[in-house]
Amino acid sequence: MKKFLGFWTTQRENLRFLNEKRQKFAELEELKEKYPQPKLWKKIKMGEYGSPGLKFADLRNTGKMDILVIQAGRKGESPIFR
Repeated sequence: MKKFLGFWTTQRENLRFLNEKRQKFAELEELKEKYPQPKLWKKIKMGEYGSPGLKFADLRNTGKMDILVIQAGRKGESPIFR
């Protein structure tokens, strides 16, 4: 018996599990090939105004996506945090 992540299992069951995991991974890779992959369109340098909070939405109701950059200052620098 082999201890695996705090569970005891037989070598046979461990091999069955690993084989099933390999098969599921192969199925996922096959599915990925059927769909278009995202491609980087443009890089925008934002300097000190960069933000981890980016939202994409049709803000102006034009049918095209707009990018909303959510900017928040450090605690005490912004009215939001006072």
